[in-house]
Amino acid sequence: MKSGTRYIVRGLVTWLVLLILMVLLAGIRQGLIEPALTELKAHQVGTVLAMLLAMIVVIAMSHWMGRAPWLLRWRMGLIWVVMTVIFEIIMVRILMGRPWSVVMDQYRIDQGRLWLLLLATLLIAPVVAPWLSRLFLGRRG
Repeated sequence: MKSGTRYIVRGLVTWLVLLILMVLLAGIRQGLIEPALTELKAHQVGTVLAMLLAMIVVIAMSHWMGRAPWLLRWRMGLIWVVMTVIFEIIMVRILMGRPWSVVMDQYRIDQGRLWLLLLATLLIAPVVAPWLSRLFLGRRG
């Protein structure tokens, strides 16, 4: 398998790991954090935790994902963002049966919603993870 193809496949596996962890984190947020805070504050805390978790996972897996040119890393980040938005729409609209306004409200940063920051984190994570991996773990990748 070519290194670019291997990077894409491993990037998709990494996104699946992120997806599973984010679903678990959402359950923790709803079960433990939300009862103690307002819904907005719980959303904010949960989003910041999700951003940190995403970066930790991507840094930890960047060596396994392998080396890739910068452009391919940016493409992987874009793929992660698109897949995350599609997953979120499927979850909220189809599985939960909520209106489009609920989906769109998550993008209202002017109302304290931080969802766009998580998407930005997913976009840049594959690009900055090799550098952060070297910085924190002493790895090349």
